[in-house]
Amino acid sequence: MTSSSRRRRLLATATAALALTGSSLLFAAPAQAAGSFALNEPHFFLAPAIVSPGMITPVSAALGNNSNATPAEVTISFGLRCYSPGQPTVDGLEQTVVIPADTSRPAGARQLVRVADVIAVPTSCTKPAGPIPLRQDGYFWIKMTQPGAPDQMKMVPITIVQGDN
Repeated sequence: MTSSSRRRRLLATATAALALTGSSLLFAAPAQAAGSFALNEPHFFLAPAIVSPGMITPVSAALGNNSNATPAEVTISFGLRCYSPGQPTVDGLEQTVVIPADTSRPAGARQLVRVADVIAVPTSCTKPAGPIPLRQDGYFWIKMTQPGAPDQMKMVPITIVQGDN
């Protein structure tokens, strides 16, 4: 790959990341149930799409509350899995957050809390080798748990680049 095509690819990735960050300020999904959290759609989970081994990267999620009267308590954890040999995995620490009631409007979530963490990409994360190329080299994940509700998990696919790419 030529250096100009690499630059175009990195510029496109950076532009997409900025667009995702800007879209995270949009309002979230319509109301569901009192005191339940809502994901700030369409791009509530921000994580880089291109990583390299050893990279330390921030990840974050924007949450709202579907209730205008009752706070919502949610347990969040972030992580990473690579498809390279041994499938290196990083599990972040669990964070419990309380999302205040959305008193500014009728029930229906807006961004009230942004939860963040930092994930270190293991140095053993490399491009998977094999006869069939994969469309992704692994993924970041976020798991969200609320008492009395099913767990939710979302993933962002990643591409791994080595230092010489």
